[in-house]
Amino acid sequence: MNFFIVFPFLSFVALFTILYSNSQSLSKNKTRESFLLTILIISVLIAISTEILSLFSLLNSFFISFLWIIILITLLVFYFYSFNKVRFWLANESYEKIAIIALACFLAGLLIIAILHPSTNWDSMTYHLSRVMHWKQNQNLQYYASHIERQIVFQGFAEYFILHTILLTQNDYFVNLPQWLSFVGLIAASSLIASELGISRKGQILTAFLVLAIPIALLQAYSTQNDLVGAFFSICSFWFFLKILKRKYQYSVLLGGSIGMAILTKGTSYLYLTPLILSFIILWLKNRTYVLLKAGFITAITIILLNTGLFFRNLSTFHNLLLANSKEVNAVKNQTYHLKSFYSNLIRGFSNNLVLPYLETTIFFDNIVRGLHKVAQIDIDDKRTSFTKFEMPYGQKLYSQDYAPSPLHAWIFLILLPIWYIFREKLSKEFRDTLFWGLSGFLLLIFMLKWQPFGVRFQIPFWTWVSIWLAYTIDVFWQKENKLKKWVFLMVYFLLSLKSVFYLYNSANLAFKEKKNVWNTPREELYFLARPNLYQDYKKLVEQIIQTRCKKIGLILKLDDWEYPLWQMLHNRGFYPEIRHIQVENIAKVLEDKNFQPCIIVKIDNHNGIAKIL
Repeated sequence: MNFFIVFPFLSFVALFTILYSNSQSLSKNKTRESFLLTILIISVLIAISTEILSLFSLLNSFFISFLWIIILITLLVFYFYSFNKVRFWLANESYEKIAIIALACFLAGLLIIAILHPSTNWDSMTYHLSRVMHWKQNQNLQYYASHIERQIVFQGFAEYFILHTILLTQNDYFVNLPQWLSFVGLIAASSLIASELGISRKGQILTAFLVLAIPIALLQAYSTQNDLVGAFFSICSFWFFLKILKRKYQYSVLLGGSIGMAILTKGTSYLYLTPLILSFIILWLKNRTYVLLKAGFITAITIILLNTGLFFRNLSTFHNLLLANSKEVNAVKNQTYHLKSFYSNLIRGFSNNLVLPYLETTIFFDNIVRGLHKVAQIDIDDKRTSFTKFEMPYGQKLYSQDYAPSPLHAWIFLILLPIWYIFREKLSKEFRDTLFWGLSGFLLLIFMLKWQPFGVRFQIPFWTWVSIWLAYTIDVFWQKENKLKKWVFLMVYFLLSLKSVFYLYNSANLAFKEKKNVWNTPREELYFLARPNLYQDYKKLVEQIIQTRCKKIGLILKLDDWEYPLWQMLHNRGFYPEIRHIQVENIAKVLEDKNFQPCIIVKIDNHNGIAKIL
């Protein structure tokens, strides 16, 4: 069955080649543009096909494999019919080629890690992968009773993608691909925006390396989270909008596609994309042309169509389009909106990124933040604006997929702010537009959501903008070409690569250098890298379940307990019982199947070390 994973890969290659070879543009950005369009189109195909198959409860290995065979055959027909000689462009100068090849090699290494190493992320164990197993079992996307609300109330495109990989391979070796592919796409998209702003090739390559060096983005490239997927579609949306600003209105359907996919992936996309929507409306109000109105209509319809399935499930099940009354959603929303709460969240949310890998810096900035709150007479742990008690990242959290700060980008941003103000007349209108979009999205995020120690995950789009802004600023102030400039850029590329290697080496989510590592430890044991003491409990539980030969299991757990390892460890042993949550006491309790009669009930409580058959 593993053979079927080659069909999406070959489809991707075929579609990319078709788009590249038939492009009417002579731009040297053609490779990147075709790559982004390929990701977007493939993603839309995954989203639409998943929704359609779900309607008929046909989300299974046979139909997903058949789907990809049809897609591949169709693309191959177009490929052989329209293919002409293709010459891929890298760069004109040899050192630029070296930089691009080095970047590609680094990303290839990340891909190997993403395939070899299982996801060890906490959210992956609780809901990202668990919801996929329920969809696989049910063969549809319909909401189901769950003790973990996140499994049903959060958008799910990243998990649709994961579902396809699992159904095609019958294992979880490729579940990290959506995040890795999105990371590569994010790098390409940011460099394309840099190109639209008039940044030189050196600056575009610098942008790519700066995005590579965003710690939280780099570390998530081998996870099953959805932050990179959402960030990729969001940044793509701004690139398409820049095209529309240049009167290339044919990009409106692509703009709608990228916005629609961003919304289908992650809720924070609404916040980052609000400035873009406002800019589109203002643009139309200024011009009031039929062409712009048509472009806006096409964009809006595309967004709605891509999210129709999600909206319909929300309305039909919970009578709420966005499921805004969910306890999980309300838990992260600010409960008070005033200047002091915004000030508090901004100070805490940004200062988390200033910490360097030294305990002294953590203590220093912790004291500063607490002092600023005392001066302003604000409770730093106000429950209305805080998800948990305030703490600065420290220790292994500095290298975690949930907490890793971005000190380089944060300090760069603080240095650039006064420079932009002093030399504001040198900044182009397009650059000022991106400043508005990036800053507004970030501030809206701070304003709407409570402070969370893992809130840095939501800031990936902002640090991507900072990468673009730095490259633009350097280009504006250092326009003269000379050997010094070439060597300086090459050295910066090298140092940024070293920084990325440093974070990978120290990653809290990888086991390559530990005594128990990916080379000598069973894959299922590596799931428990963050909680090694749980492995034996789950292993014992799985053995007990198999001994009962029970094929209907009732599951009781709490909202932050690990469900996925139970599924995968059972399946690894060739045992495929029906697992459903019972005695649910949250918004999903109306979905509990009263006709389901489990032959055993399993209770999991990770915080108290409980994993047993009742």
